[in-house]
Amino acid sequence: MDGDAGLIADGSRRALIEKRSLLAARFNPTFAPEDGQSRRRFAEWLGGRYSRSAIPEESVRAVQRPIVRAVEKADAETRRRLDEVDEVLFRVLKRASLLVVDFVLLTEGAEMDPEDEAELTGWLDEVIAESGLVSEIRVAFRTPATLNLHDYTELTRLELDHFSSE
Repeated sequence: MDGDAGLIADGSRRALIEKRSLLAARFNPTFAPEDGQSRRRFAEWLGGRYSRSAIPEESVRAVQRPIVRAVEKADAETRRRLDEVDEVLFRVLKRASLLVVDFVLLTEGAEMDPEDEAELTGWLDEVIAESGLVSEIRVAFRTPATLNLHDYTELTRLELDHFSSE
């Protein structure tokens, strides 16, 4: 919700299922047997639903909410670029009355095309500038081989998986 308050969770719809009934249930496969990457990403996403870090409200207003809104409205080319990013990590630093946001966009293994990096950086800059709370953003593109453990643990993961086209 917009404004000063919002829901943390909505439990208005629930389905109770007796565990024994699942023994007879038949499910259609969601992923092709050879699609190990989608299976792994789904398992990580599902597990992550229970271990998400709480994001301070100031970071929600300055970073998370503007990005979520922009992802929902993104054109096909921006979505294609975003689909190449496995994780969006960020850190918010205070500088005077405004904020500085460091982003790390983590890709699976291959480095991103420099033109795509520049376009995503520009898109992020425009999106974050709209909040009026941030004076500067710094964006780095990394792979698991080029991101050190200290930085990974010090950054906050921005959960955007449910906005992915996959």
